[in-house]
Amino acid sequence: MRMRYIAILTAVSGMFAATGLPAQDEDFDGVIRYRQGVMKAQAGHMAALSQIVRGHVPDPEHRLAELHARALVGLLEDLDHWFPEGSDFGETRAEARIWERWDDFHQAYEEAEDRAEALVKAVKKGESKAIAKAFKGLADACKACHKDFRAEEED
Repeated sequence: MRMRYIAILTAVSGMFAATGLPAQDEDFDGVIRYRQGVMKAQAGHMAALSQIVRGHVPDPEHRLAELHARALVGLLEDLDHWFPEGSDFGETRAEARIWERWDDFHQAYEEAEDRAEALVKAVKKGESKAIAKAFKGLADACKACHKDFRAEEED
C-alpha cells in the first residue's frame, strides 16, 4: 500500500513538473490555488510527522514517518515553478519579495528540499533521535522561508 501511494505521488508530481511554467498571458488563479493546495498538503504532512516525532502516534517501524517524509520531498520538487512572475495577486500570502529576491527564494526552497531528503534518510536509518533532529531541521527551513516570503495572516 505504501509503495503504491509513493508511486502515485511520484507520478502526479512528475506530471505537474513536466508542465513547466504557464504562459504569461494565462490566468494565474489556477496556479495560485494549486500552490496553496501544495502548501496545505505540506502543512498536513508536517503536522502528522510532528505527532509521530512527539510519540503521540505509534510508528515502531517508522513506516508512517517515511510515507510523510517522502511525500514532502515530492511536494517540494519544482516548487519554485508554481510562483511564476505575475502570480502575486489575489487571495495569496506570497510576498512580492519572492519575485524581487528570486535567488534567495530559490535557495530557501532548495534548503527545505534538502532537509526533507535528509529526513527521509534519517527515517530509513530508524533512529528516533536522528528523525527528530532531521524533522526539526526541516521545520526550521520552512519557518525561515515563511518568515522571509509569506505575509502574516490577516485577522
